Amino acid sequence: MKCLIEANEVLELAFTQYDHIDDEAILETKIRAAEDKFIRPVLNGVYFAMLEGRHAVFCNEFIKPALAYFVKYSVIPDLSVKIGNNGAQTAYTQFSDAATDKQREILRAQALDDGNQHLNIAVRYVEEHIRDFPEYKKIKNEQKHTSILGGIILGQ
Repeated sequence: MKCLIEANEVLELAFTQYDHIDDEAILETKIRAAEDKFIRPVLNGVYFAMLEGRHAVFCNEFIKPALAYFVKYSVIPDLSVKIGNNGAQTAYTQFSDAATDKQREILRAQALDDGNQHLNIAVRYVEEHIRDFPEYKKIKNEQKHTSILGGIILGQ
């Protein structure tokens, strides 16, 4: 089964020219997992239509940017820590230091936020052009939202 985006597109859309990452570092399995986790549940039938090659312009303009950031979110831990026979190790060279856990979490949070924002834009587009997307079924979000304020759990 093919993916909606390729590794080189992820690098082009979600990383800067100053990030030195090889295409091979973006595994197809990570892309497929990001599609299944973030795109398929929201766009349901439209997702499968895109896999069949339909809605190509929509996919290129709206879905690929969202998916690229979701893949970035997923691969930051893999890029940050290498696993070998001697265990897990962070990269360190004489010219740079490894990012701290906090810095990596900030990068991941930003990538996730960017992906969600792009996906929100895509869903809004689909809902505004619903006649062009007969496969789309709006999902009702019936989950209760909770937040923690000063140690007190608040539900909505």
